[in-house]
Amino acid sequence: MAEKWFEVEKGDVCQAFKKFVDTWDEERTLIQGEGESVGDSEVFKMKANDVPFSFRRVGSKHSLIFGGKAELIAESTYEFFKALCLNFFEESKPNFS
Repeated sequence: MAEKWFEVEKGDVCQAFKKFVDTWDEERTLIQGEGESVGDSEVFKMKANDVPFSFRRVGSKHSLIFGGKAELIAESTYEFFKALCLNFFEESKPNFS
């Protein structure tokens, strides 16, 4: 059984981010964001109820930025959140008729 991201990540920034995520209400939390991939780097700049956070990859280093602080994270944690961000972007595209 695979470990959950918050079981893998023990740093202060990740634990603060987990507490923040735990406060989200699926029906009331407004999530916004954008992603960019340039060369050997990716960034996902997100907001939940106007609180910014981001996930970044530069080469083989992965990080979470939250609360004005950055912390290196495992590649598996980054890939988990990258998939969530990409899914969010796909689902939030406007439908025009």
